[in-house]
Amino acid sequence: RWHPAITSQTFKAVSFMTGQTIYTNDDEQLRMYSSSAGLSFEPWVTHYTPSTGTVRDPRLLYNSADGYYYLAHTNCGFGSGTTTTIARTTDFTNWTHITNVDWSDAQASVNRAWGPQGFVDGGNVYLICAISSDGGTTLKHYYKQATTGLSTWGSSSSIGGATLNSYDGFIIKKGSTYYFWYTKNDASYANRYVEVYSSSSPFSGYSSLHTGNWASWGTAYEGGSLREVTTGTWRFYMYGFSNPPLGMYYSESTDDWATWSAPTLITKPYWISNSGMIEETGNVATNAAIPVFMAQYR
Repeated sequence: RWHPAITSQTFKAVSFMTGQTIYTNDDEQLRMYSSSAGLSFEPWVTHYTPSTGTVRDPRLLYNSADGYYYLAHTNCGFGSGTTTTIARTTDFTNWTHITNVDWSDAQASVNRAWGPQGFVDGGNVYLICAISSDGGTTLKHYYKQATTGLSTWGSSSSIGGATLNSYDGFIIKKGSTYYFWYTKNDASYANRYVEVYSSSSPFSGYSSLHTGNWASWGTAYEGGSLREVTTGTWRFYMYGFSNPPLGMYYSESTDDWATWSAPTLITKPYWISNSGMIEETGNVATNAAIPVFMAQYR
């Protein structure tokens, strides 16, 4: 049975590391941190080396049927590339490369495939990815369904209704409604808001729900992830990449996403970015197993 999970009563964080204040491909590696509350992190383990390229935007799914954790990540850095990588492990020490997922069928002349995000619905496993044919100026989200384990994947399809220029998108289901969260892509950082679309279907019929500065977070946040940390309390993690201090922030809502607290900088480490959070199935009131996957910035 597939579900995004980790088995201990702790947060787990994974990230890549870059060189100081700039991105350098040689330094984009997986880094992992752990925390008991998800607000201050300490180094955990680092043992993963990609089969090709680099590591950015790491995300994880757990399959209780085979006991493996499956990692998906961007492998082209900020350079050109048409694939994202899937690898697996049982102990976070020994990793096996599974496949490079090819997104070249999504558009003509694809040259960027960024931010793969796993999504499980109805027992099926999907991968969502932001695709570009112009070097990242315009990005649109597509999805693929796994056809054999996570080793082979179907053709790329666009997420219906969500045709806007966006990146770092993920889907979360609450009740019978699907919510597509993303960062609006714009040449001006002043217009890069975290926004939300909604639909009654996972990959079609999306329409605008929250746009602009709806949560009063302001702009220049990306790499978002969302988790219900206790029943009725939602926490959104996001990377502040423009206005200092740079780093990972969180905001919480207790009124069904109507209002959110002011973004608060995670206390340690400050330099992580592009978080991706997934949850253990079970009683969220016990705060059981909240893994957070982060990409280190400097």
